[in-house]
Amino acid sequence: MQEEPTHAPFPVLPARSGPGPVVRALGRALPGVREVAGHILDYGTEWDRRTRAAIDTDASLWVALGDSTAQGIGASTIEGGYVAQLYRQRPLPSADLELVNISVSGARIDDVLRRQLPVLDALRPRVQLVTCSIGSNDLRRSPNAQRITGSLRRLFAALEGVPTVAVATLPIGSLSVAGRMVNTMIRREAPLHGLVVADVQAAYQAPYGGKMAPDRFHPNAAGYEDWATAFVRALDW
Repeated sequence: MQEEPTHAPFPVLPARSGPGPVVRALGRALPGVREVAGHILDYGTEWDRRTRAAIDTDASLWVALGDSTAQGIGASTIEGGYVAQLYRQRPLPSADLELVNISVSGARIDDVLRRQLPVLDALRPRVQLVTCSIGSNDLRRSPNAQRITGSLRRLFAALEGVPTVAVATLPIGSLSVAGRMVNTMIRREAPLHGLVVADVQAAYQAPYGGKMAPDRFHPNAAGYEDWATAFVRALDW
């Protein structure tokens, strides 16, 4: 008699690519942008390697969703991102979780819904923890608070049922009216779906001296330490 397979069919991970045309164009003129953009494909490839190794175990899983911030873009090494920092800090019983990072640089909320959630769904019920940082690219490209909050509501509803889910507020400046509206919605509505809020906006504030990557957009490892602190507080670690 043929034995049953130990694992479910391996999920198709989101596609990886290097920096987009806008970032490549900026990189030709701005060395800091070029330096940070050079990490996008390398970090994504390394997270995929670690993800495949984690999935190919019988352990319970921690799934990281989101954009370049969940990849750690801006830190000089992959270990400087908030996900890697948080993973090193995890307490028991969270220490037994294997990390699956399926975030994608440049992702928006709809990308998480369409490309990352199918991987998460394929891994249930092994998933015990989800961390998610998403929405900054939506705000930067089209600052429409109503559209962004509508997408977030769909995301929050889709994340119901995971034992623990922590979602980040957006790291916005005080002048972003749309960003403040989105963060207000996250703080108010995420708990209604059983999610906890990692208040990155409160933890990562100006002055940013020594906390910004050379592209002056992403945090560096010191900045991501503030992000990790926000998740530690949310998860009561």
